[in-house]
Amino acid sequence: MAVRCEEIDWAAVDGCYGPATAVPELIGQLASPEPVVRAGAISELWGCLCHQGTVYEASATAVPFLYEAAKAPGMPSAERNQLLALVVHIGLGEDTTWQGYTPWAVVRSCARAVEALLPDLTAWALEGTHEARTWALALAAYNPDSWISLGVDVVQLMPGIDTATVHLVRHATSGTIPAETLIDTILASDDDLREYYQEVIAEVPQNRQARQLVLELAVAGRL
Repeated sequence: MAVRCEEIDWAAVDGCYGPATAVPELIGQLASPEPVVRAGAISELWGCLCHQGTVYEASATAVPFLYEAAKAPGMPSAERNQLLALVVHIGLGEDTTWQGYTPWAVVRSCARAVEALLPDLTAWALEGTHEARTWALALAAYNPDSWISLGVDVVQLMPGIDTATVHLVRHATSGTIPAETLIDTILASDDDLREYYQEVIAEVPQNRQARQLVLELAVAGRL
């Protein structure tokens, strides 16, 4: 990387709890041989950089280092999944819970930092890494223009996934609105997801629903 984590002035950027001075040590702990240390660091990083869905100045700064840690050889699958989930959630733009907490300029800087990873994340996903496939699709759903420019068919990242889910992801990654019958099919076998959809996703503008549903499928391990 062009800039190393320890070269960043973390005191100059805020996380959830003020100056993000703890972030470099937490990122360093992601390379620990001790699972309990890595797990604790991931939990703390979520709390500092994406607390209850809100992002901060430090969130955008941390994105490339979180991504680099996720790609480290030997990173356990579950931890890689949590790190990539954190990266993608930092980049959700208007779907973060930023109102009243974070300036829109900071939200956009986070979204741009994460969007910039999409080509590399997609290339990694095409190599067959399951966690990369899952989160590349979720990130693509939030950045359809960037995804289209890559010329990749979502089916390449969805081996063994049911046809209805593939169609939903295609809608999300092309910025189009799926039919209600397709959504009903996706929700038919998952009562928890149906309840979340009805209580939360159905209340947002229609052009944002498919991407949020794809995100929830990623969280649920269905992509």
